[in-house]
Amino acid sequence: MTTIINPGLDGSGNGNNWTTNNINYASPGSTYDVMTDVPTNTNSNTANYCVLNPLDTSVLAMSNGNLQASSSTASWNTTRATVGITSGKFYWEYQTSSNNSAMVGIETQSASLTTYIGNNATGYAYNANDGQKYNNGSGAAYGATYGNGDIIGVAFDADNRTLTFYKNNTSQGTAFSSILAGTYFPSVSINASAGTVTNNINFGQQPFSYTPPTGFLPLNTYNLPTPTILAGIEYMGATIYDGNSTSNRVITTGGGSDFVWIKRRNSSTNNILFDVLRGAGATLYSNLTNAEVANGSYYVQVFGNTSFTLGTGGDAADNITGGTYVAWNWKANGVGVSNTQGTITSTVSANTTAGFSIVTYSGNGTSGETVGHGLGVTPSMVIFKGRNASTASSNWLTWHRSISQAVQTSTTIGLTGFTGAVYLNLTNASSTYGLDPQINGSGGTYVAYCFAQVAGYSAFGSFTGNGSSDNAFIYTGFRPRFIMWKRSDGVNAWGMVDTARATGNVVGPYLLANASDAEGTADLTDILSNGFKMRNGAFGSGETYIYMAFAENPFKISRAR
Repeated sequence: MTTIINPGLDGSGNGNNWTTNNINYASPGSTYDVMTDVPTNTNSNTANYCVLNPLDTSVLAMSNGNLQASSSTASWNTTRATVGITSGKFYWEYQTSSNNSAMVGIETQSASLTTYIGNNATGYAYNANDGQKYNNGSGAAYGATYGNGDIIGVAFDADNRTLTFYKNNTSQGTAFSSILAGTYFPSVSINASAGTVTNNINFGQQPFSYTPPTGFLPLNTYNLPTPTILAGIEYMGATIYDGNSTSNRVITTGGGSDFVWIKRRNSSTNNILFDVLRGAGATLYSNLTNAEVANGSYYVQVFGNTSFTLGTGGDAADNITGGTYVAWNWKANGVGVSNTQGTITSTVSANTTAGFSIVTYSGNGTSGETVGHGLGVTPSMVIFKGRNASTASSNWLTWHRSISQAVQTSTTIGLTGFTGAVYLNLTNASSTYGLDPQINGSGGTYVAYCFAQVAGYSAFGSFTGNGSSDNAFIYTGFRPRFIMWKRSDGVNAWGMVDTARATGNVVGPYLLANASDAEGTADLTDILSNGFKMRNGAFGSGETYIYMAFAENPFKISRAR
């Protein structure tokens, strides 16, 4: 820690100083009450530190800069922290204020908040009352009990997947090894069976009570791994513009535009989609089953590195005077190359850095076929569409890893055997598909948009609604630029929001991938530095939603709005 100038001093030079009372602003001591106002990643001392997350909790109340959690509820409840850990070695300390039931440990976001850490396969905890360690709902002998005033050190080695707890600087031994892969959050559970319990946690913003084990670091953004993509706009962008009916109009996006999706905002028009493999003017509509339309000179003509170019004159769907528009664009790798890794040869434009590829191929109507996607890792989401007359009236079959796991590989896309998929142009719930002519019919030509998750840049997963305005929090590890979601276990539309159309935290304007509707307004989503939170009761209790999200900036360098 570094010493900070007395916060009571008047920095203007006018001498209007305050006298501080019970505020520690120097690093020595057991408390530390002042942090830099604008965190930076210059060094570990000035970075953005982890705290408990008031948006990712059940009934626990946060205080003291979200470093205290309290509860008066006589049942187990949990809160998780703001930083997810996938790699590295980190240490933090926890102090309970009573002998009431308490647990400290780690868990993934899929774990329930209305129970204790360790009641799930991806939760690992140390229990105060019995000293046992808990995982997957079972306790086992481990260490000493702990209570009021005891300091519990937590050392999580995400690289080697081990978790060790310390009581007052005495190791209780390795509690868990071979921890399941995933993103884990420091977590606290409280069962206040005998009155209100308030517990403290310290991730290094205050001096630790004890020296961390060798190689273990405080949990802050400086110590997080550096993502491969620091500026999301270079690979995925959201751009708003006003139509002007001029020819050869260049729309600057700031990043590559090999796949361009345009939607008019102030009128009911189709979602129009273009890509570099299908070529200039070749149009598909995400809200329709139509085959590809060769619109020639009207629509996207040039797919550029930092822009795309519209064609001649104005059109209501992309550039008419009086129209307001948004364009979403993704960077692939320009013109495609032949790929023979599947049983069907494909043409692929793949950006392995950003985890995105465009694939075109011809179907043969045979079960068990595959096509190469060029990503080198297993995709997280694939959107298919038939292009020619033989596939007219075909739906946009969409595969997502949260509803079907066994079809895709690091080299190929499977074209049959979907145990779960949805349609981008419809509101249907997830269904099972076998040999589907909509993605592999004899004589059909197809396009597939393939997305793989990239840490700090893109995220694909699912969440469960709770039916309130204080709805689910979803950790992505970045501040999102674009989010699309769909209910997978029931009928619901495909919602899309972005921070080009809404510049505050709470995003009101939304569009639908499956409909031509003009832009609607509702406070659906809260965009945060480390993810997003649903803010509307429309995401009903127990309902499951899949999502895709792309970053403005990774959490390591992003800040709250």
